[in-house]
Amino acid sequence: MRELLENLETEMRQKFEVVRSKFEHSGNKGTNTEAILREFLRSYLPRRYGVGHGEIVDSLGGHLPRPTLSLSQMSIRLRSPLMSLVFSLLREFLL
Repeated sequence: MRELLENLETEMRQKFEVVRSKFEHSGNKGTNTEAILREFLRSYLPRRYGVGHGEIVDSLGGHLPRPTLSLSQMSIRLRSPLMSLVFSLLREFLL
């Protein structure tokens, strides 16, 4: 399992580096990086979990200033190896 996750991480980092070298505009970089991450999540999460993007609005009407990757039905184990990898990559490339 560890080797599989390390290989997945290496593959995603390579894809992210291609995006970073291909696009100069930060919006284009972000959009394309999020697309890579969405595709990864759709490939490995069970179908009962939705992966999308859009504007996040809170109950007071406040919102994040840009489109955001979103996961629905967040009852997944956040401490699983796969989710640890996802959140690590999110912190590094999207935040």
